[in-house]
Amino acid sequence: MTIKFLHRRRIMKDIPLLLSKQFLEIQRKQITDPAYIAESFENTELENIKGLYHEGKITGEQAHAFLMGAVDLKQASKFGVDYTIYTYKNNTIQLVFENDQLLYITPNPDVVFFK
Repeated sequence: MTIKFLHRRRIMKDIPLLLSKQFLEIQRKQITDPAYIAESFENTELENIKGLYHEGKITGEQAHAFLMGAVDLKQASKFGVDYTIYTYKNNTIQLVFENDQLLYITPNPDVVFFK
């Protein structure tokens, strides 16, 4: 899957870590608590994906794929993998990092383009 970040009608590829943190304007929350991460991906991210699907912003296949990714992150966090989540726009956009590597982003086509 190719992921590109959208910003002011430009497509930006391979955004370094610092730019990706600045990308969504002001960082709202930085979370590292594994229990919160597991709960977030069980509840918040599920609702984010369902909402995007019901709004017609993502297909059923895309929703299923991202949901499976969220489930994997939830399970890994329960087994002690250290993730950092940055949340934006009232938790409707979540970026998950492990050791400064972006692993997951909420599939909102307002901020990310994917094929």
